[in-house]
Amino acid sequence: MFDFSWQNILHSNTLNFVILVVILYWLLAPKVKAAVENCNKKTTDTVNESIETRQQAIKNLEDSKVSYARTPEELMADIDMVIKNTPGRKKLNLHASYAIFEDGEFADRDKLEPKHFAKWVAFAKERNMGIDFNPTFFSHPKMKDGLTLSSPDDEIRNFWIEHGKACIRISQYFAEETGIPCVMNIWTGDGTKDIPADRLGPRERYKQAIEEI
Repeated sequence: MFDFSWQNILHSNTLNFVILVVILYWLLAPKVKAAVENCNKKTTDTVNESIETRQQAIKNLEDSKVSYARTPEELMADIDMVIKNTPGRKKLNLHASYAIFEDGEFADRDKLEPKHFAKWVAFAKERNMGIDFNPTFFSHPKMKDGLTLSSPDDEIRNFWIEHGKACIRISQYFAEETGIPCVMNIWTGDGTKDIPADRLGPRERYKQAIEEI
């Protein structure tokens, strides 16, 4: 006589479910294992290929003996190569960080003078080129908290204001020496996009700094 009680049915279904899981595992486990191993192999091959490609690129670079300018003289030689291989009239664009100091000499950004760019002027005049100029308001210990002309620190802000003034004098020197107008472009990386509480203060300080320059 059959027992159709819920307890028996539940027990039977549970048993059948367990049997089904065992059968599926027996059937699928080898395929799943093979798929995982294949995926791991492809990942390893891709990584190895990437490493080999990078190593080959480095080797090609070394074999080509490509080098980068390490001195003003090497940079001028690179510029000459560009002039030689490109058509049209040229105009040199310099950053204040390209100042050339004599041995043992140094001037910080706020103390730069025309004499620190005399070799660039000679280079440009020999090639009948004018010079445009950029103050370098970055890559310096006195770029505090990502700010220069808009810094709330008076010492920091005044340092960069003096740098801007020095660059105006240098730009005037370029124009007078080459006989070609010098365009001076002021660009700064000042900004606090992640700290927007004071939106007006930095703008007011920046405006005042530009007016002082």
